[in-house]
Amino acid sequence: MNTIQEVSEKILLAFYKIYRNEGLVSEDTISFEKSDEWEVTSDDEKLISIMLSIADNSALSLKSSIKYLHDKKLINFSTLGRLSDVYEIYGIEVTAQGIDIIEGVTGAHTSKIIYQNTFNVKLADNINLESLISTKLAPEFKLFGL
Repeated sequence: MNTIQEVSEKILLAFYKIYRNEGLVSEDTISFEKSDEWEVTSDDEKLISIMLSIADNSALSLKSSIKYLHDKKLINFSTLGRLSDVYEIYGIEVTAQGIDIIEGVTGAHTSKIIYQNTFNVKLADNINLESLISTKLAPEFKLFGL
């Protein structure tokens, strides 16, 4: 199973690509609910499928990664409720800080270090934005035609 940081990196890259193309990741409500296990539902079935594919089909891993990205101020969203067994979010956007960390991987050395430290990864010296996205998300994007 992938770590929260590994899943978060891929989720952020997917959100960035969607955000760059559409201006908003999703305006639909995404609901995480715990009965015996955490489950995730949304009317945005394509986004849920992509995210669950990235998160090894674990709603808990997905929820933890989204919270991690929000706590790091890399994404923003509004919440409908935070009951102990229900967590609902909507209006997901990539923040300016999220854009900076992704687009900065090809720029100044400090930006690449911040990215590597945030997600506990090592990037190639000659990395560019498109290769970063396509390398990290190739299986998921081919599956869903992005």
